[in-house]
Amino acid sequence: MKKSLIIIAIIFISTAILKSDIGLFDGIIETSVVSNINEDFADCGGTITLLDDDLDVTQKGIVWSTNINPTLAINTGFTEEGAGPASGDSLTFVSTMTDLVYTETYYVRAYFTNGDGTFYGQEVSFVSIPTLGQWGLIIFSLLLAGVGGRFLWKNLV
Repeated sequence: MKKSLIIIAIIFISTAILKSDIGLFDGIIETSVVSNINEDFADCGGTITLLDDDLDVTQKGIVWSTNINPTLAINTGFTEEGAGPASGDSLTFVSTMTDLVYTETYYVRAYFTNGDGTFYGQEVSFVSIPTLGQWGLIIFSLLLAGVGGRFLWKNLV
């Protein structure tokens, strides 16, 4: 009998430690794939799934940085998309990252905050790139520079 009580106590204590330390029983958040990538903005978001006994989400959004593992405390930028979902519900959201630097690598994670703390989705990375129209201008400029350089070379030599 004494052994059974000790085993039951260990199970209850282990469950409490897992729940408080690693958020094992808190909602699930997944970071979406980055889309609509441009030289100075991009879209990303996430999906939040809460169990019936999870606390309602008070804030959600994305956080990004040029360094790995961005958080709300250490970041280049973040969005705030408001409250929701409620306990037992799921929600998918999209946010826009702005003021990105051309050809910079960024790391982004979705997050949500509730009464148990702030939780982050997996990290995804991307590189801000010029649009197709801007690539066309770059190529056109390089061609003009090449033609102009050839013209000068022929006329000066």
